[in-house]
Amino acid sequence: MRAALFYDLGIREYDEVWNFQRNLVSKRINGEIPDSVVFCEHFPVFTVGKHGGHENLKVHKTFLRIPIYDVERGGNITFHGPGQLVAYFIFKVQDVHEFTRLILQSGVDLLSEYGIPAYIKKGYPGVWVGDEKIASVGIAVRKWVTFHGIAINVNVDLRYFDLIVPCGIHGVKMTSLEKLLGRKVSVDEVKKIYREKLEDNLNVKFFEEVLTG
Repeated sequence: MRAALFYDLGIREYDEVWNFQRNLVSKRINGEIPDSVVFCEHFPVFTVGKHGGHENLKVHKTFLRIPIYDVERGGNITFHGPGQLVAYFIFKVQDVHEFTRLILQSGVDLLSEYGIPAYIKKGYPGVWVGDEKIASVGIAVRKWVTFHGIAINVNVDLRYFDLIVPCGIHGVKMTSLEKLLGRKVSVDEVKKIYREKLEDNLNVKFFEEVLTG
């Protein structure tokens, strides 16, 4: 088991955390920091991966009051907002596909703690419960260092997903932990469990990095 850094940024604007990630990636490539994970929530935002997705907006972007960012990760268009746990991974890896599988498996293990039978659907990256999607994944890689990551719907307002074709998958329905359980669930509670599942699956021990200023 190796040590890794853990950052909990709370709720932040997307571009702030995006810049923070890219700074960590440069440091990881240069060997200045160990593998790191960043937990956060975002204020409402749409992001579009390198596979495109502007065509999957159901409302013309001139009428939206929500920012849209084109980013480096894989995948299509998705939504981030309060009540959704986002985890970004700055890890040096040899096998990106296996690393992504472990991130998703950690999500499956998280939901198992709540008695929810989730699974990884071949050909449709993410975590699924029945025919509904509860978590989306998108990874970017620079010199074998990953960034971006996974978004897990805890108590997010799912109505935002009605404005897009989530992940470019027509007919997909998004769900959340709160909707599935029919009760309130806090993001802080989910953070604790998902952190533990990541430690188990990635064989790491996280040490908190406290930011000042």
